[in-house]
Amino acid sequence: MTGLWLASYLALWGLVVVLCLLLIGILRQLGLLYHQLAARPPQPQGESSIPALEEDGPTIGSPLVDLEVSTINGFGTLTPATPREGGSTLLVFMSPMCEACQYIVEPLNALAEDAARPVHLAVIMRADEQACRAFLSVFPLHLPVVCDRDRTITMGLDIHRTPFGLLYNEQGTLIRKGLVEGQEDLLALFGDGSAPVNAQAHVFPRVVSSHV
Repeated sequence: MTGLWLASYLALWGLVVVLCLLLIGILRQLGLLYHQLAARPPQPQGESSIPALEEDGPTIGSPLVDLEVSTINGFGTLTPATPREGGSTLLVFMSPMCEACQYIVEPLNALAEDAARPVHLAVIMRADEQACRAFLSVFPLHLPVVCDRDRTITMGLDIHRTPFGLLYNEQGTLIRKGLVEGQEDLLALFGDGSAPVNAQAHVFPRVVSSHV
């Protein structure tokens, strides 16, 4: 009876030792996993595949895209690669499901009617024709609108977020790019130093504020 009790006692301690070794192994693996995750740079939630703002879109100095596409709202054929004399060219990328895109419609229409600032405007809508027309029925744009049905244009220019603007000079060279969520962002995109700091942070290269 004593021998049976001693065997049970030793077996129990043997099981405890095995469980301790397993626990130590698990804790070691968790520690290694923690250090691997901690070594990775932090990424914004939901934007793991989106590059930094200055990396989004074509590089500064790139030429106008060489494409010829039909507009959906009666402005004929859009050929932005053709040099435009007497003004810059602004391409704005939008999406029907983008809430911020709704707030840029009025400033874009005002810019299209502003004779004091000559600029050739066009909107590239990242959606199929039905979604484009539904958006325009609620938020009409008084400038050329192109439906990027299969996202060929958007993906070809590495545009990952909307509303996003590309500003080209008269020679067709990209001089500034960035988010354009309203009138203040448009001012910053055109290099207006009076634009608020938060708007300046949306464009690249940054503009220098004229406010002290």
